[in-house]
Amino acid sequence: MISNYQEFLLERQETQLLELITEAVFLLSNDLSDIMEILATSSEYDVKRIASMFIDMDIEDLDTNMSYFDITDNNGLISFLNPEKAEKVKREEGLSSSEVFNKLKGNKVRLGRLIRKVADVYIKHKGMKKDGALYKRYKFTDEEIENFVNAFKSTYDFQKSGTGNFELVSGNDILYAYDESNYFSDKGTLGGSCMRHEECQGYFEMYTENDVELLVLWGPSKKVMGRALVWKLTNGKKFMDRVYYNRDSDLNLFIKYAEENKFLYKEENNSRANTKIMTPDDDYLEAVGMNLEVKVYSLRYSDKDNENFPYMDTFKYYYWREGKLRNWTDSSNYYVELEDTDGFVTCGECSGDGELDCETCDGRGNTECEDCDGYGHTNCEKCDGEGSTDCEKCEATGWIGDDGCTDCHGNGYIDCEECGTSGHIDCEECDSRGYVECGDCEGNAQVECSICGGFSYRW
Repeated sequence: MISNYQEFLLERQETQLLELITEAVFLLSNDLSDIMEILATSSEYDVKRIASMFIDMDIEDLDTNMSYFDITDNNGLISFLNPEKAEKVKREEGLSSSEVFNKLKGNKVRLGRLIRKVADVYIKHKGMKKDGALYKRYKFTDEEIENFVNAFKSTYDFQKSGTGNFELVSGNDILYAYDESNYFSDKGTLGGSCMRHEECQGYFEMYTENDVELLVLWGPSKKVMGRALVWKLTNGKKFMDRVYYNRDSDLNLFIKYAEENKFLYKEENNSRANTKIMTPDDDYLEAVGMNLEVKVYSLRYSDKDNENFPYMDTFKYYYWREGKLRNWTDSSNYYVELEDTDGFVTCGECSGDGELDCETCDGRGNTECEDCDGYGHTNCEKCDGEGSTDCEKCEATGWIGDDGCTDCHGNGYIDCEECGTSGHIDCEECDSRGYVECGDCEGNAQVECSICGGFSYRW
């Protein structure tokens, strides 16, 4: 009986307090706004809709009565201030809006009841008609409100935990954190990751079968809000790879975790191999260029058709004979590049083309004709390239005695019949082109890569 009476008093008090909202302009605290922003990206439609309503009502920097809505020590209760009292204190003490939150203790109301009242104010504020579709959208059912309250409580607990929401997982648990169906939302770099798809689940043996961990940022309802690979380097140190996240602000949490655990990490959170590295050696003061190396499994050439690989952000170069990943290349050893989103690799010898420029013809597809030295013709042997020969009858004088020579018509020379006065004989070997088709590449300019057999994606 006493319990029922206390419940009655609580509801009556809440009803009286909620009446204050009608004439107030909304202002959400940073903490409450952060939670609503997270929920507004939820994959659950009802949760997203209610959170978006709160965000849409949030108005800052107005010199009118305000309701200062904030979280409390209880994840199911929301506090707000009497608008007149808040404004009075703000004016008299010259406080900012954020300072008012810290200065005054607000009245508390259960979140479920607040939602209904806010929805009524929102409907009125937007001028929605009772017979309209929008009006019905903001008349939430008990089930919808309960669902939102549960999501809010989970998110509240998540926000309070901070770096306590991190977990290092390994083996097949890595697959769960890569599967997009387990993401909190499709926002940010996490939502756009090329390795999130179901068909990529078979690409991750490089992670699950080696000494590799995945740092996971768990969100509400055990959903993934961020992830980053953590590699054990051959020098014994640990390196945190590129971070994928739903919210930009969570990158700082990953960096904080890395520094607390003395991990190396990238100065710029990108997919480049040669990004400078932040290290604990100088207390993370200045980024340095660094060659990183990880020991993984080695492969035989005969195993190549049975392997698939993930797209790599930093360790792009796989020296498969040695079983090592590197962020740098060593031309003295053969490697493949792991930059394909379909599980394949790119041959480090032919750069993915499956072919190399023919060394014999330097990638031209032809070589200089040896018979004509590349000229396309040879000198006429009969006239020695002159196009004519000296007239033997007149000894090139054009005269015999006092009369003109009839053989050369007084010219002293006779046109060469062999070359037609050109002095050249067309080269039959190259058909006057000066070059012949390369015998090694058969005129294709390229030859099959001996390493990948002409099929780059399988080496």
